[in-house]
Amino acid sequence: MSQATGRPYKLYNKLDHDKAEIRILTIHPSWRLAAPRECTLSKASLSDKPVYGALSYVWGDPSVTTPIIVNGVEVQVTTNLDSALRHICQERFPLILWVDAICINQEDLAERSQQVQLMGKIYSQAEGVMVWLGEAAEKSDLALAKIEEWTRALLRRGIRDVSTFKQKKPWLSTSEVGRGPGGVGHGYIKNPVQRSN
Repeated sequence: MSQATGRPYKLYNKLDHDKAEIRILTIHPSWRLAAPRECTLSKASLSDKPVYGALSYVWGDPSVTTPIIVNGVEVQVTTNLDSALRHICQERFPLILWVDAICINQEDLAERSQQVQLMGKIYSQAEGVMVWLGEAAEKSDLALAKIEEWTRALLRRGIRDVSTFKQKKPWLSTSEVGRGPGGVGHGYIKNPVQRSN
């Protein structure tokens, strides 16, 4: 068991690297906010074009964890991941995601290396990518409003790929984004992947 994750090794079946296999996580709907999230982990081949979303987030302190249930097994995840799952999950439909901390066996160095090589494909083949920026903090609404304003301005100018866009000044000074008491979480959700029953 990993000290950081408390994850039993038996949770993971071996992936076939030649078939570009990954694991995807189905987060089951729940109306019980205080209960651990219940999930199912399954294998899929990228060659088969599985339908899933990807979650990008800051892992947070690995020593501060909370339980979720994966395939009937209690798994410790960082509180930041738990917060993301609670904010993005639906009450009525399962949500299908690729989440690196859970979908990759973090204790298997060979698997981690192989999965890192597939990350470009994993993110590009996802139906959408959800970015969890964390719980709200003082002035975080201001920061998100600025990002939205810049995005609209770039789109008006016809710039769709900002990876090649150069700007003389940084977009956001870290001094502008204060830290403060938590509130509603902030994140960006593009095309969340849901499976209806």
